[in-house]
Amino acid sequence: MEQQLTESRSGLARSRTEGASDPLTLPTASPAASRRAAQTAGEPAGGPGRRPRQRRVGAGPMSQTRAALILLPLVMSAALVATLLTSYASAQKVQETLAWGQGDMFLDNARRLANGPDANAELDLLVAEEASEGLRCIAAFDLDGALIHVSGRCLAPDAAALSASLIDAGNDQLIQAADRVRMVRNSGLSETSRASRTPLLVEYEPLLSRDLESSARRSLGIGGAASLALVMVAIVLFRLGTREARLQEAMEHDRRLASLGEMAGVIAHEIRNPLASMKGHAQLLAERLAAETPEHDKAQRLVREAIRLEELTSDLLGFIRSKQLDRSAADPRSVLAEAAEEVAPDRITVDAEGAPRSWSLDPVLMKQVLINLLQNAIQASPDSARAEASVTEERGALVFEVRDRGEGIPPAERERIFEPFYTSRLHGTGLGLAVARRIVALHGGEIATRNHADGGAVFRVRIPRG
Repeated sequence: MEQQLTESRSGLARSRTEGASDPLTLPTASPAASRRAAQTAGEPAGGPGRRPRQRRVGAGPMSQTRAALILLPLVMSAALVATLLTSYASAQKVQETLAWGQGDMFLDNARRLANGPDANAELDLLVAEEASEGLRCIAAFDLDGALIHVSGRCLAPDAAALSASLIDAGNDQLIQAADRVRMVRNSGLSETSRASRTPLLVEYEPLLSRDLESSARRSLGIGGAASLALVMVAIVLFRLGTREARLQEAMEHDRRLASLGEMAGVIAHEIRNPLASMKGHAQLLAERLAAETPEHDKAQRLVREAIRLEELTSDLLGFIRSKQLDRSAADPRSVLAEAAEEVAPDRITVDAEGAPRSWSLDPVLMKQVLINLLQNAIQASPDSARAEASVTEERGALVFEVRDRGEGIPPAERERIFEPFYTSRLHGTGLGLAVARRIVALHGGEIATRNHADGGAVFRVRIPRG
């Protein structure tokens, strides 16, 4: 036994020294190339122990400028609304003053004519001349409040009603009467007023104040429309800024993937081929050792770990390499059935009743997507439960759904699970869902997940008609 172990160690040593002549081994990259690849992939020059400070995508002067461009129309809109409301409130106050001044002018003109020798005719002429300014009625009373003369047409139906209006109204007070304003002077009939003045009542339409109110409302409407336009501009700028930020994030993500691809090339030269040689020698060693011995178990463990590292490297390279779609008219039912057959046909229920007979897609890559989803579903489900897979056509798109019987996915992790190398399993690589998402994106589709009402997670792949 010791002699066999010695020969195995000698063989491994010779393979290490004769790696250049081994047809399975490619020339290894230099340490300088490894450092360049590591720096390109984002590792600082000081080594893996020092992590560079992460810079958030979209942060910096550009994002501040974008925020300023969005806030500027909002601030302008708020300032415009405040100015319009202030102006409208001021116009309301000016309207009352303007209506009072108009009535005071009518009463002054009527006062000059009321005590003349031909007062009634003069008052009739005044109403006719000032009709275009809104004057509609002048009523003159004697010192006891009895109606003497009415010029124009008043709203009160008779003399008694006019006399009552005279008594009820305050001196120089505006009273709204339908669409008119009523104003009285010397309505108190004091002893001093009896000696020299005739009480008067005028009714008029405040045309000037109404014109001012109409202008204020028109300005308020125009300003409101302008304010709304500024808000819409801010919304458009916000959406454009959000889209630009997403594009920047996508570009940064692609750049990191490209850097990771360069590093993966170095890994392929540095690890993969020597690993294959090591696995081969370990398998030979395991064949020569007696079964059920500690040495044989150690050799088998070495083989298993080498296989696991090979799978990890293959998954990494499969994710990094850019793949071109080879679309063809494929049968989605066959693609799903073959994927289920390859994973675990006795633990997967397939439903393809609503599936179309043909769809434009890459059957090989789409099968890989379904294999990844089905493997995750089997691993998440209890041993006694069956996963479910279906394919159908909905609203002009091909839809695959895979449901497991596990505990579901927390809402906070529904986006993170599609990120490369994110996994909650002990021996997972975290690349299965990332590869699936990339392949689906190459088809112009989308992949999403949700929790089923009866338990478990549901992964939904939607592929539009190509």
